Amino acid sequence: MKAWLECFIQSSESSQEELKEGMPGYKRCGSLEYLASRDRSAEERHGNIEEHLRQLEGQLEEKNQELARVAVQVRQREKMNEDHNKRLSDTVDRLLSESNERLQLHLKERMAALEEKIEEQHHHKVPGCGQPRPAWEGRGRLSEEIEKLRQEVDQLKGRGGPFVDGVHSRMGS
Repeated sequence: MKAWLECFIQSSESSQEELKEGMPGYKRCGSLEYLASRDRSAEERHGNIEEHLRQLEGQLEEKNQELARVAVQVRQREKMNEDHNKRLSDTVDRLLSESNERLQLHLKERMAALEEKIEEQHHHKVPGCGQPRPAWEGRGRLSEEIEKLRQEVDQLKGRGGPFVDGVHSRMGS
């Protein structure tokens, strides 16, 4: 834009010089005053254009500085978000692991209690008779509990975890 403006000014100045020296075929009557007024208005426009150009350059510089500040802020926010997401992910992983451990412990305790009940059933005798209890007595309730525990194991296995496979393989044996 400056190059165009400089070219325009040079052209205007050279035109003035040619007119002052006198151009062939140009009417001189009153034209010098007209040209002088045009020259003054051209100089005013030139001054206005230069001032406007300086204002635009200043605005451009301000916008570039603002853009740089915003870019820094965006990078900082992205870094904060990444850090926050990492901490959240680590917390979720830790909580899931703790929950899985508690469920595994609970399952292990229930399995031990069930095994103890089964062991008691085999060693107890019917009260008053001195006879062993029939094998079928209480078996339905125990079968239901075993089935519930197997379903829980299958659910835990679906969640995954290092302990689940060990419990499942022990139940099958």
